[in-house]
Amino acid sequence: MSVEPIDRGVLGDELSPTATPLEPARYHALDRVRALAMLLGVVYHVLLFRMFAGGGNPMEMMNPNSPPKLLGDWLHSFRMPLFFVIAGFFARMMLVKYGPREFLRRRAWRIGLTLVIGMFTFGPLYVFTRDLTSRPPSFGPGPGPPGGPRAAVGPGQGTGQGTERGPAGLAPGRPPGDRPGGPGFRPGGGPPGGLMFGGGDSMGNRIFGPYNRFVQLNHLWFLWYLLVFVVVAPFLTGALAVVVPPARDDVGDRLGLKLVRVGLTPVILALVSTPLLLVCTPMFGWFLGLTPAIFRAFPDFVTHPDPEMGFYFAYFLTGWWLHRERRALPGVAGTWLPNLVVGLGAFAVALRLERLARGDNPMMMMPGPGSTPDGGLIKVLAYASYCLGSACTSFALIGVFLRYFDRPSRTWRYLADTALWVYLIHQPLVLIGLAAARPLNLPWWALTAVVTLFTVACALVLYEGLVRRTPLVHLFGPSQSKKAALAENPNGN
Repeated sequence: MSVEPIDRGVLGDELSPTATPLEPARYHALDRVRALAMLLGVVYHVLLFRMFAGGGNPMEMMNPNSPPKLLGDWLHSFRMPLFFVIAGFFARMMLVKYGPREFLRRRAWRIGLTLVIGMFTFGPLYVFTRDLTSRPPSFGPGPGPPGGPRAAVGPGQGTGQGTERGPAGLAPGRPPGDRPGGPGFRPGGGPPGGLMFGGGDSMGNRIFGPYNRFVQLNHLWFLWYLLVFVVVAPFLTGALAVVVPPARDDVGDRLGLKLVRVGLTPVILALVSTPLLLVCTPMFGWFLGLTPAIFRAFPDFVTHPDPEMGFYFAYFLTGWWLHRERRALPGVAGTWLPNLVVGLGAFAVALRLERLARGDNPMMMMPGPGSTPDGGLIKVLAYASYCLGSACTSFALIGVFLRYFDRPSRTWRYLADTALWVYLIHQPLVLIGLAAARPLNLPWWALTAVVTLFTVACALVLYEGLVRRTPLVHLFGPSQSKKAALAENPNGN
């Protein structure tokens, strides 16, 4: 029987008649890592939105040495890269199970339909809540932020007008781009998600006019990226199979197993992802910024591929390849501690190099050309260290869960099954929680903990009432493959 190149490329040794089944009914550890990555998004957005809905001090948020800024930057360095590693692993697992055609059909339903529905429900809900809860941030006592009152803004920076006691080019309560009279302006402003990358003659602006801010991707950008990745990856690996003979493919598999077992996978991933991140242009400072897709309205994000796609695709393909070499997963579990130490150290080195390049320039953390100084070799080294920290921290967390949490648990199963829903609905709940806690004047760490717990609890209550026992569970609940595995082995999850 002949084997199509795409089948050999994406399925590899699974096509061998002597291959042994390697798939458990459910990867408990990886399910939980994916849930953790999504739940950490709630923590990250509490830290990020605190300035706009929680009455936080923007200068504290912009201060690179403040604890909330450091925590937010650290979470952002690995959270979504980690998610895409796990997404790539499970994507190839489904491809092996169902074949290319059924795989694409299922992914189009699960990801594509969720994206379309979410963009016209969760997106507008977030914007409405943001408009209702946002307030001008408090700069507190003191001389005020860099730039002073009514600081001048250079042309083409896309920032709002400077206002009294606000940072240069950033009006209190308004993100960059929400300038009065400009596209997307709204009274009260709000947190990121209100930027207009689709103004003027963009397709979204022509279709929706002033309402196009309600159909921006916002936090659903990861679904768009994931949809692109699951379509491209099978054809990419199939094309490689045409070029690489089967004998060399076997040599590559043996080499891949060794690389995973000795813990070199994150190092190689860092080498690959560093140039991909260097071509990106973050809005604030250096390193991994907010992807521009967040701020694009439908359908503009379809016609504007972002450089960040390449960076995240490298992580997705790493997970895809890790599934092929899944016999070496015990090696990932055994190297979690060295990966964690290297990941934390590399992140610290990256921040130190960034500070060295920035010097005493406080505007590096503000929008505009001055926020990205040309660091030359220092910048390259900083980005390489940052990517090493991102890759090693991601693999450290995978290793921890493989080693210590790879066993059945009803609590973890429930969190894994509801994580997608919690992440989709969490942003308006975060804003409500921050607004409600504003009069308490809690310290940042207590506010973050309280609002995170409030958000997750409310999301789970909504899941029980709106999703679990309704047809919506097919989109926002556990996948059909997980339900089938549970039916076959009810005590195994």
